[in-house]
Amino acid sequence: MPRHFYKSAQPLALNEQATLKWYAIKIGPGKFGIFDTFANEAGRNAHLTGDIAKALGARASELFAVPPQVDKSGGPCNHTSEKLSARPTVRAS
Repeated sequence: MPRHFYKSAQPLALNEQATLKWYAIKIGPGKFGIFDTFANEAGRNAHLTGDIAKALGARASELFAVPPQVDKSGGPCNHTSEKLSARPTVRAS
């Protein structure tokens, strides 16, 4: 996921009252994740249908080779994805 998307999503996460922590991470070559925690289930659901989710959906074909996976097990919500396309992107470090 390009670095500029991370940067544009950070202020959106900060504006979500029930999002306690939001981390954008590079897991490995071409693989990125977002790790976030919420005050409650309603906050998690608001995040998953909020501005960041809408922005991801609008740019999904540009950012992802396959749709991102959302793992809600164990409390926090983790989004992971792999960019497998040959298109050049700016990678977060």
